[in-house]
Amino acid sequence: MNKIIKPTLLALMMLMLASCQEESAPKIDQVWINMTTFPIGEVECAYPDQTLCLYGSGFTGLQEIVVNGTRIDVSSTLVYDTDRNITFLLPEDVNVSESPDNMYIKVITSAGECAYSPFLIKPVSQQPSIVSVSSYILVPGSVLVIKGQNLDGTKEVYLPAAYGEMALCSFSEEHQNDAVSLYVTVPDGVSFATGQIMVVMDKRNEACGYAYTEAVYSEIYDFIN
Repeated sequence: MNKIIKPTLLALMMLMLASCQEESAPKIDQVWINMTTFPIGEVECAYPDQTLCLYGSGFTGLQEIVVNGTRIDVSSTLVYDTDRNITFLLPEDVNVSESPDNMYIKVITSAGECAYSPFLIKPVSQQPSIVSVSSYILVPGSVLVIKGQNLDGTKEVYLPAAYGEMALCSFSEEHQNDAVSLYVTVPDGVSFATGQIMVVMDKRNEACGYAYTEAVYSEIYDFIN
């Protein structure tokens, strides 16, 4: 009888030891946005009601996510979570970043906790958007007017081109860009296609003393030459 029990106990002890060794403290390497209106990619800021994906390791045994002091309900995320990824929705009432002390995402697991900082949560009123373009027929050398909101700090504008490429535009020298209007010159030698405009902006949060880069995408437009 003892000859049967001892190997069984030894096997159980080895299994428990292996399980303990597999658990490691969490680490967040990157934060990506996961929205149908945005290409999936790394971001430095987000807004309420957006879906984020944390990339890292040690997420097994997830217990809690805290964003700027706001506790996130993880009960609905566990189906999609792995040891290296956590996908979750920022609630409407998530605390926005108003000082260097609330610019973080914290993950707590059964093996420990970690924080990712700086990461900005901005109010919806500051969210950039593209609402219209002056023409869907793009003539090389002509000026295309892009209308939107919170487009200040724009440094690059890209138009969709054939084969999934993006064409960088220069800014019109005859007009002044501002937060609601961008004026770009349609580049020559490009076959334009159906797709999204991408606007890249340099921003700064004065309250947090943090400079960052942000991109915004339009709806899908059917551009032709």
